[in-house]
Amino acid sequence: MKRLACVLLFAVGCFAYPPMPESLNQRSELSRSFDAVNETVIALFDAEGRFRCSAVWVGDRILTAHHCKYDDSQDLSYSTYSFYSESLGVWTNFFTATIVAENKEQDVMLLEPNGDLPYHRNAMVSPRDPSRGEIIYPFGHPWGIGYYFSEGRVVAPHKVGALEPNMNWMLHNGPIFPGMSGGPVYNVEGDVLGVNSFIYNGEENLAGAVHTQSIRDIFK
Repeated sequence: MKRLACVLLFAVGCFAYPPMPESLNQRSELSRSFDAVNETVIALFDAEGRFRCSAVWVGDRILTAHHCKYDDSQDLSYSTYSFYSESLGVWTNFFTATIVAENKEQDVMLLEPNGDLPYHRNAMVSPRDPSRGEIIYPFGHPWGIGYYFSEGRVVAPHKVGALEPNMNWMLHNGPIFPGMSGGPVYNVEGDVLGVNSFIYNGEENLAGAVHTQSIRDIFK
C-alpha cells in the first residue's frame, strides 16, 4: 500500500457504534454525561444532500473543519441533521446553517442555523491547551451514519504545518475514520480540546486535530 502523509476525513458509507471504552466508563467525567455528549455531535450535508463531515454544537453555533466546505462562496446553506436514530436508522431534526466565520489556514469554521434555533446540547471549548499524554476521545459520524468515538492520548500537543504551512494542530493516537472530520476531540473533563482534521498514515495510527487555540480564536 502506498504510504500517504495525511488523508482528509470525509466520505460516505456506514459504521457500527462501538462499546464505551472501559477507562471512559470508569474514570472519566465525560462518562457521567455520555448521552449529552453524543447529542452535541451532528452531521453536515451539502445542499445536494451529500454527507460532508461531522460537526459539534458550541453555544448557538456549529464548529467544524474548514476542509468540509464544498464551495468557494461565503453564503452557503448546509443541510444539517442533529440526531441519528439508531432504532429507525435515519437522521432526524433537520435544519439548515450558513457559514459565519472561517479560517482556512487553521482548518476551522463556524456555522449558524438559519431561522429558529433547533433543540441542541452545547459543548464547551477547553480553556487550556492539550498536554502530552493526556487521554482524549475523538467523536464523529464515520461515513455519515451512526455515532462513533474512540480513546487515545495526545502524542504531540502542538505542531505547526500540515494542511497549511502555518496550521496549528495536535497529534494524537485515537483511531478516527473518514467522515469524522469536523467532529470534536473531547478531554476527560468533557470539553472540546480539538477538531478532527486528518489521518496521518505512518508507522502508527496517528491523527491530526485543529489546535485548541485556533478554536478559541475563531470565536473571538
